[in-house]
Amino acid sequence: MLCSGDRATCSGILINTSEKIVNFSKLLQTTKYVLLLFTGKEPNEQTYKKLSNIRDTISTSYNKNICVHIISNRTDKDILFDSDGTIHRLYGANKDCLYLIRPDGYIGYRNSQANLDLLFAYLKIIFS
Repeated sequence: MLCSGDRATCSGILINTSEKIVNFSKLLQTTKYVLLLFTGKEPNEQTYKKLSNIRDTISTSYNKNICVHIISNRTDKDILFDSDGTIHRLYGANKDCLYLIRPDGYIGYRNSQANLDLLFAYLKIIFS
């Protein structure tokens, strides 16, 4: 499992909602932070609702600084599909969790149970 301070692993292929292939490494090639919201192995509606709320809240509050992506092992709207689970395994995402990747490609923050309040507390520190 990757932790804060580790270099973000960036190999793997995702499929977007238009069924186009997305190279995972391309998501991390940005001058912004990248927030990865993983659904885990067996997501339910509550998981999707929670991660969608985090995505929408962070996108609204930090849209100039953070790109947000939900990554799931099943197809659904507004997510990236990790069809073979490779990226979930690389990040140890057996259940819902989040990773904030810094623009230099290192993990700045990890939350093992995606929690908006804890994420906001961290973001206030780095963006204040």
